[in-house]
Amino acid sequence: PGQLSSFYFDFFTTHTPDYFSASFMRFFGFESVYSHIPRMIGLEYFHRDISANCGLIADAMLNMGIIGLSLFPFILAVFMKILDACDNRNMTKVFLVPSIYIAYELITASFTTALLTHGLFILIVYMMCMSSEINTNKIMNITSSHIK
Repeated sequence: PGQLSSFYFDFFTTHTPDYFSASFMRFFGFESVYSHIPRMIGLEYFHRDISANCGLIADAMLNMGIIGLSLFPFILAVFMKILDACDNRNMTKVFLVPSIYIAYELITASFTTALLTHGLFILIVYMMCMSSEINTNKIMNITSSHIK
């Protein structure tokens, strides 16, 4: 994973970032200048036709360049704070399996892919609905304090 992140860093410091064009922005009419980025990185650095999936650092470089390296940790922190707001002490056993799945997804896939494609966004909404003690003011304070 560290080597893959360095390959993405190396590639996207000399090439234009994708700016989510291969992700959710394609639904708004944006087209990526790259065909299949993980396969392209595999061909470029491993000289084989493999799909080099990425993690947080590579995802930040891929989608936003150098700015993404400082912005993505804040986005992830907001995500974790929202998860923390869903915490219900009475339902610890119910939230154990989704928590393991979330940890696995954040380790093995890029954040935006896990959020949009692997169902983390839907899982968060589900966990928020399941929690009877969720404090919406707590979530609003989290999002408004990070926006300032």
